[in-house]
Amino acid sequence: MKPRGDETPDDSAVSVLVGYIINIGIAAIVVSVTLFLLQGVFTSAQDSAVESEMEVIGQSFASELERVDSISNRTDANANVSTTVSLPESDNSYSLTVLYNNSDEAAWINVDSGSASVDIGFVNETAIRGADEDISFSRGSEPEIRYNSSAEEIVIE
Repeated sequence: MKPRGDETPDDSAVSVLVGYIINIGIAAIVVSVTLFLLQGVFTSAQDSAVESEMEVIGQSFASELERVDSISNRTDANANVSTTVSLPESDNSYSLTVLYNNSDEAAWINVDSGSASVDIGFVNETAIRGADEDISFSRGSEPEIRYNSSAEEIVIE
């Protein structure tokens, strides 16, 4: 219908609709940019959680090694001490490696999870058989730590 004389067409409904569309578009852009900028924060928090989990695994294994070493040094020469360690299942794959250098008596456990790696040092007086060539285990395994009194060494199998 044509407007008569001094009547003007009513465009107010179109203006409201265009305003809503523009506001929704701006809100979508703001939300998208915010999520994009916060992506680094979420990734950093996840990496920190993975490293903390690896530290706990390494420290619990190191404490069992230290315990076997300490008990074996306190008992008589013919005593055999052993323990089994259950490495926990995890959503993230990891491997645990025991390293021992007889020359400077440095001992540490490396827990590696692909993108992150943690080294845990521990105190050990008794030689660890095979650790100079690295002894490795994967998640979910149950290695046995035992003191072999005849060879005076710790064996991890």
